[in-house]
Amino acid sequence: MAKLSDFVTDPKTNRYSESKVGAILAKASMTFGFIYAIVALGVTTEWLWLTYGGTMLGHEYASRRDSYKFNSAPAVAEGDKG
Repeated sequence: MAKLSDFVTDPKTNRYSESKVGAILAKASMTFGFIYAIVALGVTTEWLWLTYGGTMLGHEYASRRDSYKFNSAPAVAEGDKG
């Protein structure tokens, strides 16, 4: 089971990550605004759903793409160094 601190630390350095905290706070505030718009204001347009879903999925995609790009760069072979 994951600890709460695992959500805000970088797994490589095991240090506090401000970008992870910022992403969590941004997603939480977006989710609160989304729920507030539906429940309190009664707004249920498709644009609201597309904006919310696109923002959440877009952030996850960009985060994972950057993670793969920077963390799994191919190693340079010893003979290939110029």
